[in-house]
Amino acid sequence: MPRWYLFLAAIVLPAIAFACNDETIQEVDQSVCFSGKQWIGSKRGDPRMYPGRDCVGCHLDNDGPELMLGGTVYPFVQAAYDDGAVAKFKQQQTGKDCFGIEGVKMTITGGDGQVFETTTNESGNFFVEGKATDLVKPFKAKLTYTDPATGRVTENEMSTPPSYGGCGRCHNPEAKRYTADEEKGESKDLDVSPAGAWIGVRGLNEDFFATPMAQQ
Repeated sequence: MPRWYLFLAAIVLPAIAFACNDETIQEVDQSVCFSGKQWIGSKRGDPRMYPGRDCVGCHLDNDGPELMLGGTVYPFVQAAYDDGAVAKFKQQQTGKDCFGIEGVKMTITGGDGQVFETTTNESGNFFVEGKATDLVKPFKAKLTYTDPATGRVTENEMSTPPSYGGCGRCHNPEAKRYTADEEKGESKDLDVSPAGAWIGVRGLNEDFFATPMAQQ
């Protein structure tokens, strides 16, 4: 094989691979995604994919690896849930599939007392692999974040134990309430109780999201 071919291969192939990787994430204005990053990789398998969505349901619908639970954490908390506050919040982050915050420890305690721990990745995603039925419900969820700049530790615990592991189904400003029809054989897993906002770390970026803090 000619030396020039090997030289070109050494340069071009890594460049192609880098470009393909680049196509999964794009940098955007902060008004689109507060983090400045947005997932554009469609269904390309990646732990950072589709932040903010219902991870469990999406994996089931698309024959992906089964997940017990999964969600995304953002570096802010929406403070109020009236129509005006929700409209203002949507104006401040207008995009979909926006990256969240890395390094948040999630502690999940099943209804049987079994504890699962995981940490959010670059896109803010967290997940635990396994069958959805392996997580005994309702379960408890707590997040712990240590600010690398200040060392401040923040803990949020979900006040209402959820009965479904796909956090983005309810923690989504677009979520609509739905009650499963058990007489027709629908599982309670189909229930949607809109939380009104994304999962977020309290106390971060309060000036940017300038509505008064309130109980989530």
